[in-house]
Amino acid sequence: MPLNLITLGQGTYDNNKQRNALTDYKIGEMWIESKNEMKVLGMVFDSRLDWHKQVDVSILKARRTSQALKVVGKYFTEKERANLVTSLVFSKLYYGSEVWLLPNLKERHFSRLYSQSGRALKIINKELTFKELHKVYSRATPKIFSIYQTCICYYNLFKNQDLLRYEHEMLKNVVLNDRRNVFFSFVRANHYKVGLNNISNRLRSVSNFIEKEWLKMSKESFKMKCKINVIQVQLNLL
Repeated sequence: MPLNLITLGQGTYDNNKQRNALTDYKIGEMWIESKNEMKVLGMVFDSRLDWHKQVDVSILKARRTSQALKVVGKYFTEKERANLVTSLVFSKLYYGSEVWLLPNLKERHFSRLYSQSGRALKIINKELTFKELHKVYSRATPKIFSIYQTCICYYNLFKNQDLLRYEHEMLKNVVLNDRRNVFFSFVRANHYKVGLNNISNRLRSVSNFIEKEWLKMSKESFKMKCKINVIQVQLNLL
C-alpha cells in the first residue's frame, strides 16, 4: 500500500519510467499525494517497508564520513581512530536502526551493511579481515546489532507501562510461560501486515538471550549484560 504524504500543488510521485498506479486523493481543497517513499525524522520509509532506501542512505552517509577519516587518520593513534569511527561513522550507519534494522532484513542489505562496517574498521587497522576487525574491536556486526537492539526494545517496553500500551497487550501473546527456563522465550504472533516492524513480532529472534533476572536491573546494567552476553558471545561464535 503506497504511503500517503500531504502536499499541495505537486504531481504524483513516479518511481518508474512509466506512470505507476499511485493515486492522488482530494479532501476539500487539499490534495493527498501517494508516494513510494517518504522521509520522517531523517529515516526513509518505503511503501513496502523493506527498508532498501534507508539502507542506501545509511551506507552513503557512512561512506562519505569514512572517506574523510581516511585522509586525516594518519594523524591519530589507533585508539583515537577507533573512537572517531564509532562516533562519526557508526552513528550514521546505524542512525534510527531501532526502527529499520530488523531481524528479517533482506540478506543483501545485511551483507552491504556488514561490508561498510568492515571498511570503516579498516581505517583503524588495515591488516585485519572484516571478521577479525569486528572481533578485535568488539564491534557488533549488523545482524548481532539487530539482536542487541531488539533486547533493548523489550526492556524499554517492559519498563514503560505508558509506552505503546497496545504493544503491552501483544507481548502477553508472544512470551512463553516457562518457569524452568531462566531465559525469556518468545513466539511470533503475526496478525498484521507490518510483520517484524511490529516490535512484539521481532522478539522471537531473541529467544533465550535475555535472562529474566536482568529486567530487575537498571537500564545501564541491562545494556552491559547484553553487550557481554549477546554481542561478545555472538562475536566469539563468528
